[in-house]
Amino acid sequence: MAAKKIVRKTTGLNCLTSPAWWNAAGTRALKSFAQGAIVGFGGLTGLTMLSELSWGYIDNVVGAVIAGAAMAIISLLTSIGGIPEVDGAAK
Repeated sequence: MAAKKIVRKTTGLNCLTSPAWWNAAGTRALKSFAQGAIVGFGGLTGLTMLSELSWGYIDNVVGAVIAGAAMAIISLLTSIGGIPEVDGAAK
């Protein structure tokens, strides 16, 4: 009798114990963070010297980090529904 291959589905809360899922989800979340931060840094494009930094620029940086963090969290929560790279590897 041939041994059955156990295929563990990596969606829902089962994914939280899968190293492959965390790797793929972390990569997606990092990319989402970077995209959100780039949008928030729109006001910093003219910044050439650190001495020119004003509170307005610092507010932009804080806003960019918050936007990026929110996008990263949303990305992780969305990944719980399934990640094609990980689910395809399980088949």
